[in-house]
Amino acid sequence: MITEVRRRWGGWKMDGYVKGFIVCSLGYLLLGAALGFTMAVHDALVPGSWSNWTWLLLPTHTHVLLIGWLSMMVFGVGYHMIPRFSGFLVWSPRLAWTHFWLANLGLWGMGTGFWLNRLQEDRWGWLVGAGGACQGAAFFCFAVNLSVTIWLAGGPRPVMVPEGESLATRLAARVAAAASRPPVIEPVEPSQTPASIIGRIPGALDVFLSFGFAGLADPEHVRTMASRITLAQAAARHGVNLADLVAALNAAAAAPPARPKLFKELGLKAAPEACCPECAEKEGHAHPHQH
Repeated sequence: MITEVRRRWGGWKMDGYVKGFIVCSLGYLLLGAALGFTMAVHDALVPGSWSNWTWLLLPTHTHVLLIGWLSMMVFGVGYHMIPRFSGFLVWSPRLAWTHFWLANLGLWGMGTGFWLNRLQEDRWGWLVGAGGACQGAAFFCFAVNLSVTIWLAGGPRPVMVPEGESLATRLAARVAAAASRPPVIEPVEPSQTPASIIGRIPGALDVFLSFGFAGLADPEHVRTMASRITLAQAAARHGVNLADLVAALNAAAAAPPARPKLFKELGLKAAPEACCPECAEKEGHAHPHQH
């Protein structure tokens, strides 16, 4: 999962709107702390003046910390982490930027409007309302953007191909990618049992049979005897060179999957191999014949 995230996002770099939300959040934290410090110092120096500075600045102080600091930190972290948890890119970076500017504009409108409205006897209620509308639109952008991102993450991953390419080209690209995929099967060790090796390596049974382990052709023998002894013990019993057997099994583990299997995974039928250059030149038609 971590490797896939690093491949798709180019490491752990932040998008511009994520940085914007986090930087603004820290700035609003300092602004809210400054407003709170101002109210506390004024009340301490001028006892009984709560109805003056504190009454004027309290709504602005509260909204700067709640919407400015906490909410914008949540927005930034959400835009950064939820796509990485879901394995899908943010649905609309443009909508995220719209959310960023609406949230900041709305916060400044509300914060300034609350202060002016109390300072000039309810003459700035329209500014508070406009700021609140911007905040509501910003919350809506956030909810829609991440909801669609999570919904898309539950569906199939899109195939990224240049415009104009056909479906056959896309499927061929998938087949090539599957064929070049590195093996993930762990290497064979002498301490492992033949049964476990046969269970996880598709071509292991053929390797054992080629080395003279004829009893492994019986599934019951594999289930009982081959699961109780190690590969080293089995090689010693049959007089087989252990190093050669391990090397052959590891080679089978590293072998790429068969071509028909790749086409089967894509729901296609593998075309037969051309039997001669003349057949190969024909449009996908290869048929054996006598030369």
